[in-house]
Formats: sequence, structure tokens, C-alpha cells
Amino acid sequence: MKRIAILLIAILSFAQLGAQEQTTELIAHTVRKGDTVNKICRTYGISLQKLLEINPSARAGLKRGTLIYIPKKSSTVSQLPANVMPAEPAATRDTSVQAAVTVAETVAEPETEPEPETEPEMKAVSRTYGNPLIDDTPLAIGLALTLTSNRAADNNQIACMDFYSGFLLAMKHMKEEGLMNVTLNVYDTNKYTSAGGLQMPEEFYENDLIIGPVRKKEIEAVLPSLVEKGIPLVSPFDPNASALVPEYGNLVQVAMSAAQQDSIAIELFCEDVRERATKPIILFEQGASEKLYEQTCSKLSEYGVEWQEFGYTILQGRSAEWRIASSLDTLKEHSFFIASNSEAFVNDAVRNLVILSEKRDIKLFGLPKWKHFDTIDALSYHKLKMSMPLQYWTDYNAGDEELARLLSEYRAMFGCEPNTYVLQGYDIARYFVWYGKKYGSSFINEAESFPQEDSSFRIRPLNTRYSFARKNPGSGFENNAVRVILYEPDLRVVSPGED
Repeated sequence: MKRIAILLIAILSFAQLGAQEQTTELIAHTVRKGDTVNKICRTYGISLQKLLEINPSARAGLKRGTLIYIPKKSSTVSQLPANVMPAEPAATRDTSVQAAVTVAETVAEPETEPEPETEPEMKAVSRTYGNPLIDDTPLAIGLALTLTSNRAADNNQIACMDFYSGFLLAMKHMKEEGLMNVTLNVYDTNKYTSAGGLQMPEEFYENDLIIGPVRKKEIEAVLPSLVEKGIPLVSPFDPNASALVPEYGNLVQVAMSAAQQDSIAIELFCEDVRERATKPIILFEQGASEKLYEQTCSKLSEYGVEWQEFGYTILQGRSAEWRIASSLDTLKEHSFFIASNSEAFVNDAVRNLVILSEKRDIKLFGLPKWKHFDTIDALSYHKLKMSMPLQYWTDYNAGDEELARLLSEYRAMFGCEPNTYVLQGYDIARYFVWYGKKYGSSFINEAESFPQEDSSFRIRPLNTRYSFARKNPGSGFENNAVRVILYEPDLRVVSPGED
């Protein structure tokens, strides 16, 4: 039932966020080889909805040599392509409205006879962007997800469907708030995957912005062609796709790698102890990988901060408690950092610190991976006033009107709570559709200057923060934004400094 509801939403609301354009004259366009409805919409600067209202037969695809009719707008079309014929009276044509999701456009059917060599090429109309709430310049978005599977339970497909439902809800809300003329073209990547890898159809590369695919290898398969055409790609899921950022300048990587998240956590810890002017204490597991320990010490040295350290094995855990206690002042707050992502060692270290906190003031800084440790009671984090940076986190107690709106509608549709994939889909849609509509494909040149909020439209993410920066000149963009959450002693979990 959940999937059926999603399709109904798509059919009724999300295929086209179009403004009803006022037209007084129609012109005729002869369909040529390679024409698609998206290409024609971009050429003439009209919405897909208006094109299909006037040409219902175009929903079944375009056939070369046939005529379709275009509403002429003097503000958009200053020079008509060579294959335009004089308009016939508008009263003779069917103008019924039929909404439909554009899943993948049908290319005009090729014929055997060659093209006349003297026939000029179509010239695209220049496009300008401004405030998306008053500008009706078309924007075509390609959403590439894994939506089918050969297995009964495919977690990847389930995550994609949840992401898709959140994305569609955001599209619905943006339409209601006044965003105009956005076409969503949805592609199930499983339908285009074979032994030779992912082979997307030609019309996929005619979108203004691509969101997806899911996996690094799929993203790598489409990036070269997108680079040639200057089309940005947003990678929403796979942290491994970060490896492609240095090579592809049109890649916008949303999902952070684990190493990047750990690096941000260490940076925040070092900044905090420097401001507090306290001498931090680092705990690390002897005999295990000491990469995080060495990285932390190196960063503290950069900040000019002195520290203490205690290394021990899990078998020495009980004795370690007394060693640590002997170096602590009962009148001071002590900042601890456990330089490990081993659940067993972190569990033991946290247990020791909880015992010490009964007589001493202790503050702990955690790493993002700890959020998924099942063997550690969250109550321990609260006792240690732990701070932790997270890429994905939603404050359900903040009284956010947009979040309340999403929760209410999602619960009514599906009878359950939205998970993090739903919220990620919602956030990505609002953020990238807005900036794609505002700047077109050139938004890739503006990504580093995007604010978290735009004064003319609410785009503040509910689950994921965004702050993009190039890894180096000419590279793509990586997201470096996190939410720092604090486990308060009164059992609240808050994000300090957030509105």
C-alpha cells in the first residue's frame, strides 16, 4: 500500500510544478530526429505541463515529421527554429489536461532516410534565472534510484523507495508554496543495468540536474558524459563516491565518508578544549590501530594544546580506572576523548568514566559511529554530558513547523513514522531543486556560497546540514556540515546553537 500511495502522489501532484502561462498565439514545430519533449520545452522556454495540455498525443512519445504546437511568448522566444511552421487556429486543437509522471522521455523515432544536409540545427533559447517563485524558466531534474529488485527483501531498494517518498513530499510542498515549472524525470537504474554496467538512455543526459544514482560504480558510469554536457550530479547516498570528487568537477557529494566524519569530530574537540583552556585527556586502546589517536595528538599540537593520555587494553580496564582517577582534580571539569571506534573498547572506557563521574566533573567527546553502538546505554552518554557531531539528526522537539507538516502528512499517508531516508529525500529535494531553479546548471559554480537558508524560501534542512567546498581547485564538492548534539544530564538531546 505504501508504494501504491507514492505512485498516486506522483501521478496527481509531482510530475510537473508548472505555472499556467497566458498565451495568445500558437506556433507549429516539426518533430525532428533526436527531439524529446524536455528538449523542446527548454528550447522554447515553456513548461512541460503546458506543452502536454496543447499536445496530448505527445504523452505517448514523439514521431519524427509530426507537428506539435507551442505557445508563443514574446518574452521567451525571440527567434524560432527552422523547423517551425505557421500556427493554425488554437480552437481546432485538444487542450485537455492530463497529469502524468515523466519517467523517461521517448526520443523521436529515427527513420531510414538521411537528414537534408542543408537543414540548420535548432538553437536553444537563452535562459535566465532569478527568484524561483516568480521565474517560470523550466528546470528538468533526473532522479536516478534503485526502485526494483529481484530479491524479496532488498534493503537498498527499500531505502531508495523511502528516499523517493520524502523527495515527492518535498516537491508537493514546494509546488504549494509557489515554486514553478519543474519537471521530475524518474529513472529506475535497475532497468538500465546489464553485465556491461549501467547504461542510461540518451534523454537522461538532457536534464539540467541529476540526483543519484545510488552506488559509486553507477555514479562513475554516468559522470564522464555529464561532465561533457556540463550537467551537475548530486550523490546522495554512497560515502564511497567521495573518492570521485577530486576527478570530477561537476560532482556534489552529500554523504560523508567515515574518515571525514571522524576528522570533523577531532577538529571540533580540539577547538573546544582550546577555548576552554583545559588540559584534555585522550584514552586509546593499546595494541589496536592507533590512527585516530595519532590524528588527535597531531591536531592538538597544531592548536598548541597540551594533553594527557592513557593507553591500555580491554583486559586492563579495571586497573585503568584507578590510573586515570589519580591524575584528576575533583574541582575541575575534565574533557575526555576516546580515540577509538572499537565498540568493545569504547564500552569499557565509557564504563570507567561513568564511575569516575560520580566524584568528578567529566565531559566526553564522542565519534559519530558510536551512535550505532547497541551495547552502550545512552544513559551513560547523558551522565558524561557527551557531545557528538552527526551528519544525520533531526530535532523532533524543536517545534519546527516544516517538520510538523512533513510528519503529519507522512503519518496520514503511510500510517508510520518517516525514517532518516525519508527525511534525507525531503531535504535534498528542497535544497537542490531550489538552487537548481535559481541558478540552472550553473549552480555548480555557486555551491560554496549557498547559505543554509534563503530569505525568499524555506530550505533549511530538517535532517542533514549542507556546507559544500571544493577539495582542491577544479575538483567536485564535498559536504562538510554536521550537527553537534549534546546529551544533557536531564536526558534531553539537543543541538546547541540551533534556532
